[in-house]
Amino acid sequence: MSTASAPSPEALTWSECGKNLECTTIEVPQEYTEPAGTQIPLAVMRHRATDPGHRIGSLVFNPGGPGVSATETLRNLPETAGTPGAFSRAVLATFDIIAMDPRGVGRSQAVHCLTDEQRVDAAGTAFDPSVPGG
Repeated sequence: MSTASAPSPEALTWSECGKNLECTTIEVPQEYTEPAGTQIPLAVMRHRATDPGHRIGSLVFNPGGPGVSATETLRNLPETAGTPGAFSRAVLATFDIIAMDPRGVGRSQAVHCLTDEQRVDAAGTAFDPSVPGG
């Protein structure tokens, strides 16, 4: 099986969307096996380090799911700092926290799944479920 290489990513353009928050969208392949094919937008949010002079780097945050909006969870983090399960004030001070809404969640575009008929047709197809697109 040959794999196509993904196109080079464009630089992200961030815009302010709340206190210490910046938002952008990224374009990703609708179909993982076709990296140069149809692209769909995913919502990304960044909570800037509250002490930029001591910023260490970035942490990518995924609250889990299914169906949990990472950007809305991140938007509410400063109010929950120091509570169980939240980032500490020290982490918020020294790291940019980045969150992305998965496909079809929050502000990211949904992916339209197969129809019932297409699923029935696909069920009869031999494929290796351990190989993406296989």
